[in-house]
Formats: sequence, C-alpha cells, structure tokens
Amino acid sequence: MRWWNRESSRQLLSTPLAFLCVLVPGDTLVRVLAAWDFYACGYLLLTWYAYRGADAARLRAIALASRRRRLTDRLFASPPEQLSQAAAAFALIATVYAMPQARDLGVPSGLVLGICVVAVLSSWLSLQSGFAVAYVSLYAEDGGLDFPGDEEPALVDFAYFAVAVGTTFGTTDITVTKPRMRRQVLAHGVLAFLFNTLVLAVAITIITSYIAA
Repeated sequence: MRWWNRESSRQLLSTPLAFLCVLVPGDTLVRVLAAWDFYACGYLLLTWYAYRGADAARLRAIALASRRRRLTDRLFASPPEQLSQAAAAFALIATVYAMPQARDLGVPSGLVLGICVVAVLSSWLSLQSGFAVAYVSLYAEDGGLDFPGDEEPALVDFAYFAVAVGTTFGTTDITVTKPRMRRQVLAHGVLAFLFNTLVLAVAITIITSYIAA
C-alpha cells in the first residue's frame, strides 16, 4: 500500500501547508482561517489522489488500511468523520466571528471575505469527503449499505450517497441495513443540516449585505 492511502498520512502531510498562513496579513483570526484553508485544500487534493480511479478491490484495500489505527495514528490524526466535525467548526468560526467584523481585522474586507468563503467551501467539501471515506471504511468492514444493481459499489457510489445525505438529509435509492452505519448516517445528517441551515444561510446573508453596501 502506498503511504498516501492511509488517512493519517494524508492528514500529516497536509499539516505543513497550514503554516503558509504566516504569509497572510491580518490578525490571529484571519491567519487561523487561512491556515485551515491551506490545510483543507491539501487534504482534499491528497484524498482525491489516493482514491481516484480505484476499482472495488483497491477501494476496499485502501479503506481497510485507513481503518487500522496504529498508536501514531491515534496521536497525530483523526478519523475522517471527526475531521468533518472540525471542518464544520471552522466554517462556523468564519461565518459567526470573522465575516461580521471583516472591516475591523486590519486587512481589506475583500481579503477577509475571500478567506472566509474558501473556508466555508473547503469545509463543506471536507464534510462530505470525510463521511464518504467513513462510509467506504464501514462498508469494507461490515457492509451496511444496499446499493441497487449487481455491481460492486465504486467510489462514485459512496460520494453520491454522502452528497445525498449532506444535501437532502436522505439516503435516496440506497438502503441502510446495519445499526452501525445508521448511526453514522444520523451523525452526518444532523451535522449537514446544521451546516446548511446555519453556516450557509449566514454566509450568504453577510456576503449579500457587503455587496449591496
């Protein structure tokens, strides 16, 4: 297995990118959000690179490798579903704290809004990607999802399921068959509902008010 197939490796390699925030002007809040932007973009690119073009057998192998958590994994990395929760927290900071005071953070408000918009978008993508990877891992271990058709599910099927839960809070044509998977879907649905109704709504309202001003 290549090193980037492990969840912990992708998270650790993305961490140095966060230190690029020192190049961003402004106070601590702006730099913290910029650090998340750099980290999240790096993590998303590495995750896409690890899973791209994987057939069902390789997808299962990658998922199981990521699920086996060594001591270093527990100390320096988080499960993908926990990373999704952190992503939602950064999006909340961007919309509740940074956007309303964009004119008072020591840099042009356009830069602050740009950093916040990237934070919200990367957080939404990290939320769906993290749960998609979690669904792949749980399915590889113990099943729990019944996909229509006779073919083994590919990455696009899990991405479709994650985005469906994250946008409609439903499972569409895929049936959840195991309690463990059902708990994961419940956590994803609740987090996605809060994200979509609070973070996105507030962000759009604030950006609109700045444009109209």
